[in-house]
Amino acid sequence: MIGVYKKGKKYYDYFGISGKVLLMFLNTTPKEYTMLATEGRIILSDEIIPAEVGEFYNYTSEFTTERPVFALMKCKANKNRPVEQLPELGAEANIFFCFDGTTQVRACSIRTAHSLGLLDCQVNGESFDKTLLGSTKVDIEDFHDIRSNKDVKTLMEVCQRTCNNSEAIIELGKGSIVAMMNDRGKYGMFLVQEMTPESVQIMACHTLL
Repeated sequence: MIGVYKKGKKYYDYFGISGKVLLMFLNTTPKEYTMLATEGRIILSDEIIPAEVGEFYNYTSEFTTERPVFALMKCKANKNRPVEQLPELGAEANIFFCFDGTTQVRACSIRTAHSLGLLDCQVNGESFDKTLLGSTKVDIEDFHDIRSNKDVKTLMEVCQRTCNNSEAIIELGKGSIVAMMNDRGKYGMFLVQEMTPESVQIMACHTLL
């Protein structure tokens, strides 16, 4: 079971495993996350495990210069992938995080990244789905409500409304909320929690309809 727990002004993702609850704090480092995941027997796979129609996924993920590809798949699959895996991912790859060595981090569709020559990988751009991105006007409380309530209807409405005015490249900042949708029926949003010149940590949700 995956959900959201609120304590004060902070939100946590939780995973119920064999009656135990494991809290994943927003400021958890990759090393701590791995330790907690191991203790709770949460194992995220680098296998390609596509999202299933009708399922709603809540998760956090960290993207880095080594793993800048965002693949909207099932919760038990790692969402952050290396560029080298793009030929295998194909249509499962959706978003690319651009790191230029400064504090600025940008996001764009994987197709846009391919057309701009940002992917250091030999891959046919036609293998990627068309993914649209846009900066939303949703506030953080509403974002968490959508996630915790698994509110597919509102998520889809926000994504459609936002992506009607999609942006090719989005400059991210802490607290940015981005909506995304593609031509295969994936709808999702992510909130930027932390950023460094080499990484961006997000809280996200998506579904496949």
